[in-house]
Amino acid sequence: MPAALPPEALATPPAIMARAPECHILSPEEAQVAFHRLRARLPGTAFAGAAPSQVCGMVRVMLQRGTVAYTDATGRYFLLALALDTHVGSPADLSEDIDSAIEARSQYPSEPIPGVARPSDYTPPPLQSKPTLFQK
Repeated sequence: MPAALPPEALATPPAIMARAPECHILSPEEAQVAFHRLRARLPGTAFAGAAPSQVCGMVRVMLQRGTVAYTDATGRYFLLALALDTHVGSPADLSEDIDSAIEARSQYPSEPIPGVARPSDYTPPPLQSKPTLFQK
């Protein structure tokens, strides 16, 4: 049988509260430097632009296809992720650019894509009766 621990050993130690790190929102100039470095490292990527992000030390990067990505201030790291602001419970960096990109992606193309039917043109295939285990 295991030995019983003394009550003081079971007490929770006091919490140590650390100060939150300082948040450095990049300036437009810093964002452009990071964007220039990122473009040099990824020359085959179609970028549309960049701006300082609401996320500390990050740059919001717009791709030509409407995707939002992020890079750090050095342009070394490229993140394809959704940044959520947990304080307000919604995506960070809400802007007209993001809204228009979402709107553009939520519409059907004006010309049909070969081999892909629009939902209004879609007719489900006829149901085929298959025998089941319980069918008589």
